[in-house]
Parts: sequence; structure tokens; C-alpha cells
Amino acid sequence: MPGSPPDSAPLALRMRSIRKAFPGVQALDGVDLDVRAGEVHVLLGENGAGKSTLMKILSGAQLADEGSIEIDGRAARFTSPRDARDAGIAIIHQELALVPQMTVAENIFLGRAPTRFGLIDHGVMQRDAETYLSRLGANIDTHATVASLSIAQQQLVEIARAVFGLEPFDRGTIVVDGASVEIRSPRDAIAAGIGFVTEDRKREGLVLSRSVRDNVALPILSRLQRLGIVRTHDEDRTAETAVRDLKIRTPSVQQLAQHLSGGNQQKIVLAKWLATGARILFLDEPTRGIDVGSKQEIYMLISDLAEAGVAIVLLSSDLPEVLGLSDRVLVMRGGRITGEFARADATPERVMACAVGA
Repeated sequence: MPGSPPDSAPLALRMRSIRKAFPGVQALDGVDLDVRAGEVHVLLGENGAGKSTLMKILSGAQLADEGSIEIDGRAARFTSPRDARDAGIAIIHQELALVPQMTVAENIFLGRAPTRFGLIDHGVMQRDAETYLSRLGANIDTHATVASLSIAQQQLVEIARAVFGLEPFDRGTIVVDGASVEIRSPRDAIAAGIGFVTEDRKREGLVLSRSVRDNVALPILSRLQRLGIVRTHDEDRTAETAVRDLKIRTPSVQQLAQHLSGGNQQKIVLAKWLATGARILFLDEPTRGIDVGSKQEIYMLISDLAEAGVAIVLLSSDLPEVLGLSDRVLVMRGGRITGEFARADATPERVMACAVGA
């Protein structure tokens, strides 16, 4: 392309024969990468191809099993993100996990802190964080930094962030199967047969540091308990059924969710709500951040669920996705419904006119 540096430009980065394996998965198998000063590269591949793993090795977040790295012609070995930063490597991640330097409450409300007069309402944030943790039976100081917590406590903070729930509404009614229901918490929604697949699977839909089995079983732990003890055999059976039915690619149900591709992670989020027996599924941007092949699998799964009698509410900013999957399209703008179309009447032009107020 115009302005590209010549081949004689110095090598800023050289990676050779990079290998990395996780239990049951060969993530990287002898990868080479050269990047010259002044170049812009695209690292392209399906979810699970190894792109993120390669970048995690380059950023010091993970260690390669084999291979070498050179920065500006000098051998480099990164055993931590700080080593990589000191060498001039910066990684802008697609999504964030816990932030060690922030408090427990700040992590639970990351990106959605309550405000008052344009400022964060720390009192409300602390109280609500304590409420969510207490529901999990977790006695954790919400003022403490995440870095000061044990691994087990950090996992509880992740769970609290993943399940802390629904926004209350001021007025209105909710009717499920002809009966009025009151929903004040995720537990109420689950009891009413409602599932919610969040748009941010890594921060709100999954506990990445737990296994496929643990994530699938999370909403139904009370059903899998006997005398307060979770029956691991039933956990395994539930997860194995989900892996089979949703074609989740994983070496086993013991695999950590963080080691799976984005498409397979999204299937786990769907699986956990299907395990609850949900009859109504809200899908918020269900194909965000996954590759084309995984998108088609999710689309087929949505169609199969609808044919099986599950009511699907699809929230999406992807217009072709909306028009391709929906029987009825409702358009919202400024907190109000501004248009309603049957599938045959929903054209891109008519939908967009309602969306932008034309």
C-alpha cells in the first residue's frame, strides 16, 4: 500500500518457532512473525486460531513453551507484563477482566458505576456491591483492592460482577405465560423462565477462571445440591450434555473457559441459561467478537431454539443479523419504540429511518 516501509526497514519484532499448549489443546505450533518499523499488520484468523495466545506471549501475560523473541535485534524474554512494557510493548486488549489496582466495588461496577449529578455515587456503589457479595455468601471488604485478595476471593468478585443483575424499572408490568410476575433480581428472572445472554460475555456472562462445567452449572447450583453439597456427577452430566448438544469445542468439561475461543465461550453462556430451562431468552449482541463460522453456528442454534418453542428476544446493532433472524422487528430510539415491522415489511431503509428519526 502507499507509504509502506521498504523491506530494508529494520525489524522491530521477530518471533520464531513459538509453541504453546494448554491441556488438550495445541494453541500455537511453531509460529513465526516479523514486524518491521513503520508497518501495520493484521493478524487474521478464526476464534481459536491462536491470535490472542500469541499476543499474550508477546505481552508477557503467558510464557511460551518454546521459541524466541527479538525486539530491535536483541533477544528478549518476558516473564511478566512489566517486562514487556519495559521493552516498549503495549497491548490494547479487546476486553478487560479484573483490575488489580481498583477496589472490589469498583471492579464489580466497572463501566457501569452509579452516578449522581454526573459524579460516581460511591455510597450506592459500596452498598450494592456488598449486597451482591452477600448473596454469594462472600464476606469481602468492598473497599479492598483486588490485588490484596486471594485467588478464591477474586473468583467470587468475578461471579458477583457476572450475576449482579437486572436494572430495576420505575413503572410497568411484566407478564410471562399469561401471569404477572415481579422481577427484582436475577433469581426472580430465572424462576420466571427468563435467561439473559449479555453482550459482554467475558465480564458479565462467564467466570473465565472456572471450568466449562462450573460455568454451565452456575445458575442451577441449588438444583444440583443435596444437603448443601453439590453433586459433581450431576454437574458433569449437565455440562457434557451441553457440550454435545451445542457442539462446544473443548477437550473436556474441566477446561477453563478462558482457554476457549470466543465462539465456544458464547455457546457456554447460552448453555448455562438453557440448563435453567429458560423459555424466554434475551440475546444481547450474541455474535459480538466471534468469527464468521461461529456466527453461523450461533444463528443455527437460535433458529433451532425458536423452532423448539423458546421465545427469543434478539438485541442487535447488526442490521443484516436482525433482518435475517427476526420474525418481528421493533426499533428503539431515545428509550421509546419508534417502529414495528413484520419480517416481510422490514427493509434496511425503513428500519434505519425509525432508528435515526428520519
